[in-house]
This record gives sequence, structure tokens and C-alpha cells, in this order.
Amino acid sequence: MIILLEQYKEMSGSMGIRMNQFKRFEELHHLSRTFILPNAWDVSSAKLFEATGFEAIGTTSAGIAASLGYQDGEELPFADLLNIVSKMTRSLSIPVSVDIEQGYARDEQTLLQNIDRLIKAGAVGINIEDGFHYLENDSEELFSMADRIRAIKAHCNRLDEPIFINARVDTYWLQVLSEEERLTRTIENANSYLAAGADCVFIPSVDNIKIMEQLISQIDGPINFLLGKNTPTLEVLSKLGAARLSTGSAPFRKITSALQAISSELRNGSYESLIKDNMSYSEMFDHLK
Repeated sequence: MIILLEQYKEMSGSMGIRMNQFKRFEELHHLSRTFILPNAWDVSSAKLFEATGFEAIGTTSAGIAASLGYQDGEELPFADLLNIVSKMTRSLSIPVSVDIEQGYARDEQTLLQNIDRLIKAGAVGINIEDGFHYLENDSEELFSMADRIRAIKAHCNRLDEPIFINARVDTYWLQVLSEEERLTRTIENANSYLAAGADCVFIPSVDNIKIMEQLISQIDGPINFLLGKNTPTLEVLSKLGAARLSTGSAPFRKITSALQAISSELRNGSYESLIKDNMSYSEMFDHLK
């Protein structure tokens, strides 16, 4: 009985922490300025972001997949993703949102089982994408994006365990339709996802200020953009009314680019840049304490 009581106390405490993290994560999307959400791929990168002062992190599916030897997408086993998420949430005191691709599911039962596992792992948010909608003719009839969102929202309401849904609209990412049709379709889909229960919409591959303005003015909820080569400054994004800017795989790609350069240098018999301005052995572990 004592063991069961202690387990209950531990579970109740974890749920309380997760609820507080969810509320803070939700609040971050309604600030007067755009907040930056860095995307981590392991505990070390997540802890570094936390130590720098970020109030929340997301995961990068591409970074996690590449770090484990997989291509981006659902080739990465969901169990491996959960393992990393669980380690992150145990190590961090800030909210963690997880990129779950298309949900790792083609039916409602599997999707909701995955949501249960993410909640148990301590995640407070998800990023789920609708790319299948534009690439497969029968996808909408089988299990549409709006249906997925409604199912997740209803399930979490029944459990009284909210999860922040960031619904990704892939029209610009996939460059589908004509420019005019793409804008119209993006706005329509974004609003339908918000009406279905999404908390925010994510529209990657948009860095044109005029298009951003149109999207923000015609979409009835917070908007998340993805960092790119031509992304406006944080000041401009804040004035436009963008809720969130995600880094995506950019940090992982930056680290990989640096490693590639170091590897080439070492192969040529030089190692000056490898030891110059490098953190010490102890510093490498300090942020993990």
C-alpha cells in the first residue's frame, strides 16, 4: 500500500508539473512579441537551449532522424522518438513539444495510442503535418488532418490531459498549386484546423513579409513560421504579429556543417580550428547537471 501511495504521489506530481508547463507553453503563443522555439535533437542540445534561457523547446524530427542514421520522416521508429523525448522531459524543467510528422498513424486508434504515449513521456505539445493531404488523392477521405485534430482534442479532453496542437500546413513547403491558389488554400486549411481544435498553425517556407501579413490578418489564431535564409528580423516578426518562430533543423545542420569542416581539416593533417575556442571537457558536462 505504501508503494502504491508513493507511486500515486509521484504520478500526481508529474501530472501537475506537466499541466503547469502546458499552461506556460500556451501563454508563450500570446505574447506581444514573437517567441523563438529552438529545436533540439538530444538531451545535450535541449539542455544547452534551456541553460541559455529559452522557456520551451521543440524537437527537430530531421535532426533526431539524422543523428540516429535515418532519413527524415516516419522512417525513424516511434519508439526511438519516445525514448529521446522521455529523456529530454526528465532532464528539463521547461515545456517540450514534439514533432510527430503525420502522427505515425493512418487510423484514429493508433494516433490516440501515440498521443497517450507522448503524454506519458511528458510532452506538452505536438507538431503534426498535413503533407499527405496534398500528395495522396484518397488521404482526406481516409483520415483527414481536421479529423486527426478533432480526435486528439476530444481524447485529451476526456483524459483531462491537454496537449498543445501545432498544425502544420505544407502548401508552401511542398510548393503546391499556383501562388494565388496556394495562399487561398493555406488560409482555408489553417482556419479549418483551428476550428477543429488546433492551438496554432505552422506554415513553413514563408519568408515574404507581404504574404506573412496576409496570412496573419486572415487566419484566426496564432501562427508559427520556420527560420529560413530570408526570415525577417525578430522585431519585424513581432510587429507583424507572428506568434512563434521555430528553428527547425537549422541548429543541427549548423553543427553538422561545422563537424564536416573539422573532419576535412583533420583529414588534411590540421587540427587548429578543432582546439581553438573549444569548450573544456568539464564545460561539456556542466549544463547537464
